[in-house]
Amino acid sequence: MPKGYLTVRQAAARLGLSRTRLQALINDGRLPAEKFGPANMIRETDLDLPTVRHRPPGRPRKSAEQETKTS
Repeated sequence: MPKGYLTVRQAAARLGLSRTRLQALINDGRLPAEKFGPANMIRETDLDLPTVRHRPPGRPRKSAEQETKTS
């Protein structure tokens, strides 16, 4: 493993999140990650980004666009 990087499992444990939730943050572009082979790797310094560390608790609200699609 490259120095200064964490696996999704390690990063999730440090943040107290599930791996699924951490992967959602990556997919939403709120947490940068780099591919090393088949695995996403997260820089340790990126765990302190405001979009990751200071996020509101609970599930994010649906956008207005998503609300109209489900109605």
